[in-house]
Order: sequence, then structure tokens, then C-alpha cells
Amino acid sequence: MKKLLLISSLFSVAICNAQFWTENFGTGCSSANPASGYAGANGTWTVTNTGTNDSYADVWYVSAKCNNTGAGNCATGCSNTNSRTLHIGNADLAAFGVGPDSTATYLTGVFCSSFSVCSTTHKRVDSPVINCTGHSGISISFIYLEGGEASDDDATLWYSDGITWTQIDPLAKTTVCASTSGIWTSFTMNLPASADNNANVKIGFQWTNDNDAQGTDPSFAVDDITLSTLVSGFGGEQMPEECSAYCDGGNIIIRSPGTFKVLSVMNVLGESIPFSSNGNAVKLKENTEGIYFLKIEVGKKLVTRKVQMLR
Repeated sequence: MKKLLLISSLFSVAICNAQFWTENFGTGCSSANPASGYAGANGTWTVTNTGTNDSYADVWYVSAKCNNTGAGNCATGCSNTNSRTLHIGNADLAAFGVGPDSTATYLTGVFCSSFSVCSTTHKRVDSPVINCTGHSGISISFIYLEGGEASDDDATLWYSDGITWTQIDPLAKTTVCASTSGIWTSFTMNLPASADNNANVKIGFQWTNDNDAQGTDPSFAVDDITLSTLVSGFGGEQMPEECSAYCDGGNIIIRSPGTFKVLSVMNVLGESIPFSSNGNAVKLKENTEGIYFLKIEVGKKLVTRKVQMLR
């Protein structure tokens, strides 16, 4: 039986994610837009050199040259939604007839000795400051794809408490499609406790390339980054008003101090998911594993609740 995310096998525990920060990098097919200086709704992203970088070091870009096609799907170039992503791409190789930002691809160093096209890379792309004041039990979620070479050509997830940068996850390699693009893969983890009520949080993604002529595409790409506060309730207790969705078997249960109406259920691709309601229970037509967003009308207020279906 599929259930909403549980954190205990001994108690009936309900979790609701109250999302408070998100970055999807917008849409559009323009390419070769450096991530350094990219200004989204939350502020400006920056790139930090964390070690040696050769003349043709890999570059952090924001574009749809690596298009977000949704979790479980192979990435494409500009097509359909032209959903831009943050990704590692090749430097400008105009002398060889190759422009910058071909897709989520990188130079392994195979041309270093013969053509002096060397690509040793150590770069971290950093988010704007994220104000987590008033939030605790914070999780980060996103979709990503990654190739490379073990820990030599590799992406890692980093976190700053406002003072110190710390690697918090090595980010496992994802499945490669036949076209050498990657399959978009969902990822969620809790941030360190030092993020709680911290007004100076940042998250970052670091890419390293050792230029040893080994490794395979894709490089690394990420999109749909969200930070959420986890709120839980045990047994049949009334959950806090600001979080009103929890699990009971294969149903989503809505708790509300007043009357409410579930207006829609959508998946991470923005597609509408058929559902039925019976009292305060919502049942999806197909209980497919994944993340869903419920739009709920409570009185005169519209709220969105994020839930995750697991097997």
C-alpha cells in the first residue's frame, strides 16, 4: 500500500511540507547565460572558485540548453516548456567551432595534451541569502541529473550557516539516457539544525573536474529547488492550522478549523491529477509514487500543501 511520507513505524505520524522558498530559474531558450550574476526572484546567484581552474574550465550556466522535462524523464535541449536549469556546461571553444553551453556537457581533458584545451575545474555556485527566520525542521528538495567520473568529475551539495560552508551530500550519480543526457531524479534531505531560525542560510552546488581525460556526460544539472518546513502530528491529534494535510492509508486527510474545498491536485510537472473527495479524505485516482501539490480553499484564503506518496 502506498502511503504519505511517514517518519515512524510505531506511531501514526503525519508530515506536511510548508514550502517557503523556491527557485526554478524561469523559462526561455537563450543559452550561454552565466549563473554568476543570475538574478531570480530571491536575489542573485554567485560562483566561487574553490580550487584550480584552467583556461577552459567548465562553466555554471542558467538556460534551457539542458531542459527540465520532469522527474523520471530524459533531459533535452530547448523544447516544449523551455524550462531553464542551473547546469555545468562547456566553455567557449570558438576556435574549434564549438560555442559555449552546448548542453549539460563538459570537457574531460582529452584535448589537453594535444591542443592545450585543459579543463580542470573547482567551482561552487551559491544561492542568494535565504532567510529561514521562523522556520525549523527545514528540508531541501530538487530534481537533478549527474554523470562524470566517480568523485573526480563530480557534483556535491553544500550548505552555509552564514559563517562556514559544509558539504552535506555527495549527490549520487543518476541514470544516463541513450543520448548521453541524464534522467531527472528527485532528491530530498533535511538541512542541518543550524538552519533553523537562521536569517543567513545559503545552499550551493560544487563541481570538480580533474582533467584526466576520463568521465562521461552528462555533467550536472539541477532545477525546482525548494526549502520547506516539516510540521508533524501524532495519532489523531489536531495538527497546526498552517499545515492541514496528513496520511491515513492511501488517502490524504485534510484537517481544517473551518470549511474547506480542495480545488486541484497537481504533480511536479504541473499536470492536473484526477481525485475524489469524501468528507475530509482525498483519494488520487492513481496512487503513483511522487510529489503532489494540493490547492485548498479555506474560507476566503487559498493555500497550497505539498505531500509525497511513497510505496
